[in-house]
Amino acid sequence: MSPAGQPARPAAGIVLETAVVAGAALAAAFWIIPWQTTSDPSLSIQPALLPTVCALAIAALSVVHAALRLGKARREALPPSAWKPALLAMLITAAGVAAL
Repeated sequence: MSPAGQPARPAAGIVLETAVVAGAALAAAFWIIPWQTTSDPSLSIQPALLPTVCALAIAALSVVHAALRLGKARREALPPSAWKPALLAMLITAAGVAAL
């Protein structure tokens, strides 16, 4: 059982969920957003920039989230230590910055 009282999801479900979310985000970033936005030479920044960055961030963070969920069983088997939460926070922050 997970801490929220719900049964833990199998690894195949986590991978499938991540593939759907990351695939939809990548499709949005590289196909839907460029197809649905128009650019004007008078604009200094392209209108598709922010939606594309956000879609790529969603894809990257969904992969990071899945990796953390899949590695949870291994982490629970190890004794707890004080540096793990800090390392997790730094990795998530680095992934968010890299996604931008």
